[in-house]
Amino acid sequence: MMGEYVEDLDKRALSVSVYSGEVDLHDLKLKKDIFDKFNVPVKLILGRIKRLYLKVPWNALSSKPVKLEIEGVELVIEPLESQFWEELVER
Repeated sequence: MMGEYVEDLDKRALSVSVYSGEVDLHDLKLKKDIFDKFNVPVKLILGRIKRLYLKVPWNALSSKPVKLEIEGVELVIEPLESQFWEELVER
């Protein structure tokens, strides 16, 4: 699922990390079409996440929390042209 939003993600390495319960990713580059999935009237020019950390306590999901930390989000966005705005409003 994360591969839909992040460029050049090694899915095999990510699967191993998730299975072990801990994922620590650095310097992620967001895909340019990320906002298309959410039907918002902007486009991504530049998107980066400095660090994404996820800890899943598989052995104790009912007693320990899942931890997600995201650090250093940088987004440069630009509004879509008015013709695209009108299409989104109509939907």
